[in-house]
Amino acid sequence: MVVCATQKAMRNLHLGRDEISDRPSAETQHWYANLIRVQRVKYYLLTESASLVTVIFPAKGLTSVPWFAAAASNVIRDHFARRAWGRLIATRFDVDPTDIVMCRTLDKRVLGSMNDFAWQAEVLIAERNLRLENVIDHLNECPMSYLGMDSPELVVERLLGGVQ
Repeated sequence: MVVCATQKAMRNLHLGRDEISDRPSAETQHWYANLIRVQRVKYYLLTESASLVTVIFPAKGLTSVPWFAAAASNVIRDHFARRAWGRLIATRFDVDPTDIVMCRTLDKRVLGSMNDFAWQAEVLIAERNLRLENVIDHLNECPMSYLGMDSPELVVERLLGGVQ
């Protein structure tokens, strides 16, 4: 699992300079991690670089890379299982928590989309009081300009062959 983390996420994970890998090639699939705060609670926002599939989960207690990787993998697997996308985990989405590479962020376009997701998540959690599963569903239904105004959900459905 390749995770490109923002500086806030790296600080929260207590990563030293020697623990941050060189940037991997642009052709490989990456997960982008950011740390956001909603009503004094910290959350990790994790977005896949090609499809913009996004998950969010509490950051409490996840201050090391192994704990973060295990929690991220579980949240991604749970979300994919709920959406019946499970078969894509083995073929398209790398979520192996035992083989994790942490690096700096690569693509400002993905970071811009993550900022949009962060604002939406804040509203959905703070004002609408939605459960995190519902927040994740809402985020993945949003059309994104990075995807040509398709939603991450639609991109994944196309990968499954469900939408032509």
